[in-house]
Amino acid sequence: MEIIPDLSLCLAYSGSPEQLHDFLAALVATADPVACEAIVVYRASTPPPAELFRTHPAVLFFEERDDATAVAAMNQALRLAKGRYLSLWQDSIRLQPRTLYQLLTLLDDRPELGLIAPRLVTPDHTTLINAGPLPSLFRHQPDGQIPAEQATPLPAAWLSGQALIFRREVLDDIGPLDNGFRAGYADADFCRRAAREGWRLALDPAAVAIDSTPADHPSPCAGDLARFLLRKWLASR
Repeated sequence: MEIIPDLSLCLAYSGSPEQLHDFLAALVATADPVACEAIVVYRASTPPPAELFRTHPAVLFFEERDDATAVAAMNQALRLAKGRYLSLWQDSIRLQPRTLYQLLTLLDDRPELGLIAPRLVTPDHTTLINAGPLPSLFRHQPDGQIPAEQATPLPAAWLSGQALIFRREVLDDIGPLDNGFRAGYADADFCRRAAREGWRLALDPAAVAIDSTPADHPSPCAGDLARFLLRKWLASR
């Protein structure tokens, strides 16, 4: 009989073998008692070194076409996923002990929640912004504050795809990420569509993960932003 994992972790290889190894090593060290599978998608021209395949034999590595966008790569990982819950990650994230257990317990206890995220911090424990309102014409980038002392989940309209867990039923309801986005705003669009189907979103400040190499938010991609705003506007009519 096939054993269904609690959680499928889907990520695209960033090109840094050290970063990917550290992500997978942290997953092995901290996942228990959550049963996990990890799916890594990489481009044909930039595969991970063979040593990573040998070091992490339980990980499913999948080769994607070089012309595939980051969004298409993540959708491929989601199609391969078998877990009760699904998730998107960047390999710069470092899971902490009981982070996954905290998040999945919250989902088990709160059936109205469809999507959740941990609080992300830098290595010096500065809180990063990975949740908030949806982007708008006048607010392209995430802003606001996430109080570290907050003990209860914080409702949100947008959760970052850097570290995002959701129910398989959400994917069944709304479908995968929109391949029309090349990189940015696909997570915001996914969250918007889930909320329209009645799913609630929340960030859990009690579940913490470290972004080992936090980067500044990139300049808005005009095409992706225009696509998001157009879909948001048309959906509201």
